[in-house]
Amino acid sequence: MPKDWKELSEAVRREQDPQKLLELVEELDKALEQHEKAMKEKNRSPHENKTDNRSNPPHSLLPDVIPMSA
Repeated sequence: MPKDWKELSEAVRREQDPQKLLELVEELDKALEQHEKAMKEKNRSPHENKTDNRSNPPHSLLPDVIPMSA
């Protein structure tokens, strides 16, 4: 039985039986969701939520209007 999303996508491509195809597509959907979640976790900064916000204030702390010289 295929395990990862790449193997599942290949199995979907080859499958002829409509019922088996549906089952494989559902399995592929779950595998892709897990892969996406894993990639987001992997790409998350290790010091996220620990940064000093004073050096990069949120937009709400910035002035609404910046005067322009004529």
